[in-house]
Amino acid sequence: MQSSVLRPVIVLIILAAVVILGVQVFRDSGSNPEVVPDVEETTGPAEQGGATQQPPSIADPAAGATPEPADEQKREVVLPAGIDADFNTGTGSLSGRVISPEKVAVEGAVVSLAVGPADIQFSLPGTRRPTGRDTKTDEDGAYHFDGLPAASNYVVLVSHPDYARDEVAGQVVYEHDYTLVPDIVLGHGSRVFGVVQDDVGGFLAGARVELWDQLEANFMKEGEKRPWKVTQSDDAGHYEFTNVHFNACEVVASAPGRAASTKMSTTLFAQSGDREINFMLGAPAEIAGVVEDERGKAIPGAVVDAFQIGQAREMGLSKARAETGDKGEFLLVDLAQGTYTLTARATNYSDKPAGTFEAGARDVHIVLERRGAVSGSVVDAATNQPLTRFQLHLHWKRQEVQPTPTGKLKLVSSPDGTFEFDDVEPNSYVMEAEAPGYAPCRSEPFQVQRGATTENVRIAMSKGGAIEGRVVTGDGQPVAGALVQLNPNGFVPNPVLAIFSSFPSSIPKREFRTRTDENGDFALRLVIPETYQVEVSSHSLSPQAVNDVSVVEGQVTTVGRITLSAGGTITGRCLDPAGKAFADGRVQAATANGNTYTVRPNYDGRFEIQNLPPGEYDVTLHPEKVDGAQVNPLLMIVQAQKTKVAVQVREGRTEQIVLQVPPPGQ
Repeated sequence: MQSSVLRPVIVLIILAAVVILGVQVFRDSGSNPEVVPDVEETTGPAEQGGATQQPPSIADPAAGATPEPADEQKREVVLPAGIDADFNTGTGSLSGRVISPEKVAVEGAVVSLAVGPADIQFSLPGTRRPTGRDTKTDEDGAYHFDGLPAASNYVVLVSHPDYARDEVAGQVVYEHDYTLVPDIVLGHGSRVFGVVQDDVGGFLAGARVELWDQLEANFMKEGEKRPWKVTQSDDAGHYEFTNVHFNACEVVASAPGRAASTKMSTTLFAQSGDREINFMLGAPAEIAGVVEDERGKAIPGAVVDAFQIGQAREMGLSKARAETGDKGEFLLVDLAQGTYTLTARATNYSDKPAGTFEAGARDVHIVLERRGAVSGSVVDAATNQPLTRFQLHLHWKRQEVQPTPTGKLKLVSSPDGTFEFDDVEPNSYVMEAEAPGYAPCRSEPFQVQRGATTENVRIAMSKGGAIEGRVVTGDGQPVAGALVQLNPNGFVPNPVLAIFSSFPSSIPKREFRTRTDENGDFALRLVIPETYQVEVSSHSLSPQAVNDVSVVEGQVTTVGRITLSAGGTITGRCLDPAGKAFADGRVQAATANGNTYTVRPNYDGRFEIQNLPPGEYDVTLHPEKVDGAQVNPLLMIVQAQKTKVAVQVREGRTEQIVLQVPPPGQ
């Protein structure tokens, strides 16, 4: 199977697994305790280190550790496109219309702008960031946004009380230009409905019923999870949700004096349809106990979760969460009869699977083991003087493998350069520090033992090395504003991994990046001594990557000129099965080694993929809607392969093709 086919299949399998396993992820509601984040901040947060700070040149022996003025730092900072930018100060515009399946304008629809991964096939719930830009459609169903910064990853989200929510991702906005989005057709979605009864068949009025978008919830942080909608059953026990736009549903029913129940309906690979989900809520049971440490000391504030096992899922599963009191006591309520697995967690203690228990157990005793801690100091390597402001990152250290971020960090303000880092699971680690005017530096490896503090971990900060160069066109003209960033040596983009790095719960990746000045020159300073790939990209030019660039402590590595060519272009038109203009999909050009370039056709079905490196590409059309009806993901893959056209891209040449959605049944 070719990589262009295998990639989306793998992604769908991964998503299906996440949905199926996600049933064990407990929902966060207003009454549930939120997870404490792994970020601790002391007085005076440390500034970020890395290439974006641009201190004085390493080559200047008189240069000190003081960073350049704030305005100079801002000039060099390049944020990920559309993540933390000001979405009111650009010069681009974006417009479109929202219509019904009958092609009637939808007035009063709320249109919101978000940004997501640049590869639009992975713009999934949880990967998007809001821009703060919202508007409503007028009487013609039209909407418009001005003042947008250039970006290739805008997502247009549309909602209206009479229709199912819809969206279109991968919209490109250029500076001083106007983008017209194809019409967004709002459908009526599906219904999720049913009846809530007691265990003798009586109807339960006033039962609380929650509907969760399971896929979205499993990709969100714990404290941000909320049900999509909540309703109550009527006098006949009936409940109903309309205009449901997602396929992976989780429904939770509860009523006073009754055990709560959860059921799922996952149709990830099929067309969404109406779903009837009925509940029978029996008499409630409880599980009670205490949480203590190894010495028998009560642990207040611990979180205990219960999840039912050994029950057919179509019968409904029960779960509960409780927080321990001052004496370590907990009470799990509204449980159905059956067997449960219990887990407990608390700050400074290791998470503990507590075993299986029957509903009604009253003497559950859970013992949590204390984690370890780390203490040490951060100093200037040249003068041995303490640093007073820095940020610490804890990394796992495995033999013969580069340190891996744990996601735990701490901002420190310390007059003598000392620090303490607690709540650390026993393992092998290195501690990394960042401070203004220094490259990120690491300690020697150390071991953390359970219930003990590993002392005297020392981090000596230096200025690292630097990389300088110039970016030019094929005829030697400087390229101003080109994005220059460092990747691991030999880096090849992997869109499957990129999907996970887009989630809010993912561990942020350090990025050394800057832009070229008016002469095409760039300088990346405060770089950790390693071997890198230097990647350069610029609008209207083909990207270029240079491998085996070694950075040495205290030295400047010159990469010389990096030449960007115009590359080649693929243009064409997309047609529906009847031969009419088609805009409800995406066009993807893929190379044999997995590099993909994706765009959306405009309202007239026309598309253009510019600045492609010369080579052979498989170009496919991925239809997302046909005649207003959503195409299920597996069918989309099959249909895309039937549209495939092989194109040889040549430098400075434009290749024209036609892509057509296959007729039904083919």
